[in-house]
Amino acid sequence: MTLPRLSSRPPAPGEHTSPGAMTKWLTFSTPANPTAGTPAVAAFSCWGAMRAMSGMEMYKAQIIAQRSTHLVTIRYREGVAESMTVSLTEPDGSVRNLQIEFIEDPDEQKYELRMMAFEIGQSAGE
Repeated sequence: MTLPRLSSRPPAPGEHTSPGAMTKWLTFSTPANPTAGTPAVAAFSCWGAMRAMSGMEMYKAQIIAQRSTHLVTIRYREGVAESMTVSLTEPDGSVRNLQIEFIEDPDEQKYELRMMAFEIGQSAGE
Protein backbone atom coordinates (compact mmCIF):
# COMPACT_ATOMS: atom_id res chain seq x y z
CA MET A 1 0.00 0.00 0.00
CA THR A 2 1.40 3.37 -0.95
CA LEU A 3 1.33 6.16 1.56
CA PRO A 4 -0.48 9.40 0.67
CA ARG A 5 1.62 12.51 0.25
CA LEU A 6 1.16 14.81 3.22
CA SER A 7 1.07 17.77 0.85
CA SER A 8 -1.98 16.32 -0.92
CA ARG A 9 -4.30 16.50 2.08
CA PRO A 10 -6.52 19.58 2.44
CA PRO A 11 -5.42 22.09 5.08
CA ALA A 12 -7.19 21.96 8.43
CA PRO A 13 -9.04 25.06 9.64
CA GLY A 14 -6.48 27.70 10.53
CA GLU A 15 -3.72 26.11 8.43
CA HIS A 16 -2.22 27.23 5.13
CA THR A 17 -1.87 25.06 2.05
CA SER A 18 1.53 23.39 1.87
CA PRO A 19 3.80 24.71 -0.90
CA GLY A 20 4.38 21.08 -1.92
CA ALA A 21 0.68 20.77 -2.79
CA MET A 22 0.90 23.55 -5.40
CA THR A 23 1.74 21.31 -8.35
CA LYS A 24 -0.56 22.73 -11.06
CA TRP A 25 0.54 25.47 -13.47
CA LEU A 26 -2.54 27.70 -13.70
CA THR A 27 -3.26 30.55 -16.12
CA PHE A 28 -5.68 33.28 -15.05
CA SER A 29 -7.43 35.19 -17.86
CA THR A 30 -9.66 38.21 -18.05
CA PRO A 31 -13.01 37.48 -19.70
CA ALA A 32 -13.71 38.13 -23.36
CA ASN A 33 -16.22 40.83 -24.31
CA PRO A 34 -17.70 39.93 -27.70
CA THR A 35 -19.80 43.11 -27.91
CA ALA A 36 -16.71 45.29 -27.54
CA GLY A 37 -14.64 42.95 -29.71
CA THR A 38 -12.03 42.20 -27.04
CA PRO A 39 -10.77 38.60 -26.67
CA ALA A 40 -9.89 36.87 -23.41
CA VAL A 41 -6.40 37.94 -22.32
CA ALA A 42 -4.06 35.92 -20.09
CA ALA A 43 -3.45 38.08 -17.01
CA PHE A 44 -0.84 35.92 -15.22
CA SER A 45 0.27 32.33 -14.59
CA CYS A 46 1.35 30.78 -11.30
CA TRP A 47 1.61 27.52 -9.38
CA GLY A 48 -1.44 26.46 -7.43
CA ALA A 49 -3.31 23.58 -5.83
CA MET A 50 -6.62 22.30 -7.15
CA ARG A 51 -8.96 19.92 -5.32
CA ALA A 52 -12.37 18.60 -6.36
CA MET A 53 -14.89 19.52 -3.69
CA SER A 54 -18.19 18.11 -4.96
CA GLY A 55 -19.93 16.86 -8.05
CA MET A 56 -23.50 17.36 -9.07
CA GLU A 57 -25.38 15.94 -11.99
CA MET A 58 -28.48 17.63 -13.31
CA TYR A 59 -30.81 16.13 -15.86
CA LYS A 60 -31.88 18.78 -18.32
CA ALA A 61 -33.77 18.06 -21.52
CA GLN A 62 -32.60 14.43 -21.56
CA ILE A 63 -28.90 15.39 -21.38
CA ILE A 64 -26.75 14.98 -18.31
CA ALA A 65 -25.04 18.28 -17.49
CA GLN A 66 -22.37 18.16 -14.81
CA ARG A 67 -21.18 20.93 -12.53
CA SER A 68 -18.00 20.15 -10.63
CA THR A 69 -16.89 22.45 -7.87
CA HIS A 70 -13.17 22.85 -7.22
CA LEU A 71 -11.09 24.59 -4.60
CA VAL A 72 -8.19 26.43 -6.25
CA THR A 73 -5.47 27.77 -3.95
CA ILE A 74 -2.63 30.13 -4.92
CA ARG A 75 -0.25 32.37 -3.03
CA TYR A 76 -1.76 35.80 -2.39
CA ARG A 77 -1.79 38.07 -5.41
CA GLU A 78 -3.40 41.45 -6.05
CA GLY A 79 -5.82 41.80 -8.93
CA VAL A 80 -7.55 38.41 -8.91
CA ALA A 81 -11.25 38.94 -9.69
CA GLU A 82 -14.35 36.76 -9.72
CA SER A 83 -14.85 37.53 -13.40
CA MET A 84 -11.60 35.72 -14.31
CA THR A 85 -11.25 32.20 -15.67
CA VAL A 86 -8.57 29.66 -14.73
CA SER A 87 -7.01 27.36 -17.34
CA LEU A 88 -5.12 24.16 -16.63
CA THR A 89 -3.38 21.98 -19.23
CA GLU A 90 -3.54 18.30 -18.32
CA PRO A 91 -0.64 15.89 -19.05
CA ASP A 92 -2.59 14.43 -22.00
CA GLY A 93 -2.73 17.90 -23.62
CA SER A 94 -6.38 18.64 -22.90
CA VAL A 95 -7.22 22.04 -21.43
CA ARG A 96 -9.65 22.49 -18.53
CA ASN A 97 -11.27 25.89 -17.99
CA LEU A 98 -12.82 26.96 -14.71
CA GLN A 99 -14.92 30.01 -13.84
CA ILE A 100 -14.21 31.61 -10.45
CA GLU A 101 -17.32 31.94 -8.27
CA PHE A 102 -15.89 33.10 -4.95
CA ILE A 103 -12.52 34.34 -3.67
CA GLU A 104 -11.41 34.42 -0.05
CA ASP A 105 -8.31 35.32 1.91
CA PRO A 106 -8.92 32.84 4.78
CA ASP A 107 -6.98 34.59 7.54
CA GLU A 108 -6.79 38.08 5.97
CA GLN A 109 -2.99 37.99 6.28
CA LYS A 110 -2.42 38.17 2.48
CA TYR A 111 -0.72 34.76 2.50
CA GLU A 112 -2.93 32.75 0.14
CA LEU A 113 -6.14 33.02 -1.88
CA ARG A 114 -8.73 30.26 -2.01
CA MET A 115 -11.21 30.27 -4.86
CA MET A 116 -14.31 28.20 -5.46
CA ALA A 117 -14.62 27.53 -9.19
CA PHE A 118 -16.67 25.37 -11.55
CA GLU A 119 -15.70 23.78 -14.85
CA ILE A 120 -16.83 25.48 -18.05
CA GLY A 121 -18.06 23.45 -21.02
CA GLN A 122 -18.17 20.10 -19.26
CA SER A 123 -20.91 17.73 -20.37
CA ALA A 124 -21.25 14.04 -19.59
CA GLY A 125 -24.02 13.58 -22.14
CA GLU A 126 -21.70 13.86 -25.14
